[in-house]
Amino acid sequence: MGVISAIVALMKAFPSLERLISESLDGYREWAAEERRAQKHRDIDDAVDFFAKLPDGETGGSAGDDESPAVPGGGKGGAGLDAGGAQEAGRHGSKN
Repeated sequence: MGVISAIVALMKAFPSLERLISESLDGYREWAAEERRAQKHRDIDDAVDFFAKLPDGETGGSAGDDESPAVPGGGKGGAGLDAGGAQEAGRHGSKN
């Protein structure tokens, strides 16, 4: 316990020493966090590479999966209410 008390007394006597140690510890923590994040990204990349190399039958996909699915009549008009839908919405409104 005497060693810890001596370190604390030194840090109180020299605030610049306390800042130096604090900044060093913060830098180490940031470095360690960056290493953990990088390892997680490497693990994800390895998993993606592994599944990308499987034959199509094993992943449930097919060669045409890269294309967007066709929607019948998807290129006609846009989203919105037709005239009949707007009139029906008015009839079913809440009553005051």
